[in-house]
Amino acid sequence: MPNDYPQLFELIRFHSGISRSELFNLSGFADKDLFQTQIRNLLDLGLIAEFKEKLYPNIRFIGVYTRNSDDMFEEIRLYDIIALDLQNIISPHDNDPLYFDGYVIDDSNKNFFETKYNIRFEFDRYDYYLLCAVGDAEHVHHDHH
Repeated sequence: MPNDYPQLFELIRFHSGISRSELFNLSGFADKDLFQTQIRNLLDLGLIAEFKEKLYPNIRFIGVYTRNSDDMFEEIRLYDIIALDLQNIISPHDNDPLYFDGYVIDDSNKNFFETKYNIRFEFDRYDYYLLCAVGDAEHVHHDHH
């Protein structure tokens, strides 16, 4: 994650569903234009989402499903991943440049996840999907590595 705005990102993670004005007051920023620029950067990187004038962290994870089933076996949380990281390994669907849709993880794109997150894939037993959810504070605090 770029070093310019971890404070804002962490505040949004902790105060999921916060308005821009509430976040501005909490952040201690003196420059409102710089604040708005940094919010736009977080949105452009796919780290946060804005819905009904509230800001939420995007929670990216790998959904591990029992093969040939709709039953999720496990969620593997992916920290500090941005859309730019994904562009080199998975082509986005049309109209989904920030990777909100689900994407299959297979032999062709597994190396990034194995290396960055130390994940051992068992494709003979499970199906893997890169997923994104607009988060809430409870989910963020109770996820697992």
